Amino acid sequence: MILLKSGETERVMPVIGKAFSEVDYSNIGHDDLEKYCETVMALNTPKAWETIAMLSDDIGLASLDEFDGVACCRALESHGYQEGLKYYRALLDNRETGIPNMVGWGRQIAFMFGDKLLEGYADHDEVAKKILADTKEDSAERLKATKSWLDARLAKMKGKGD
Repeated sequence: MILLKSGETERVMPVIGKAFSEVDYSNIGHDDLEKYCETVMALNTPKAWETIAMLSDDIGLASLDEFDGVACCRALESHGYQEGLKYYRALLDNRETGIPNMVGWGRQIAFMFGDKLLEGYADHDEVAKKILADTKEDSAERLKATKSWLDARLAKMKGKGD
């Protein structure tokens, strides 16, 4: 954090990126992890967004309690990175979860993160808003519509992460 605040971003980004790519259940609760995410995003440099994209691996984005993973996904998308969208797309296909104490909740996890994604995009995307308005919560219809919407967003992207 000291290196980040002192402007030594080029020196510290590889270290933070490695940490982001290795987030697991032993360190996701660490308060500083969320501060690092917010600080790196605020830098708004190509290297910072490349580093943030590493958080979209495995369990990263969805596991940070006080961090808005969907806002991060939107920000990544606006900078040409597909990783956040791909991360949430994988969650929508979830039939089982690796989250401790949540075994057997795969379908519910897919519904939960689908709704979270739609709600986070609704103020920025008319299709997301329409899906929320026209479909029932926890329904196969909403999940299918959300997947189609997300697939269309991914298909349009020609940025990094291909």
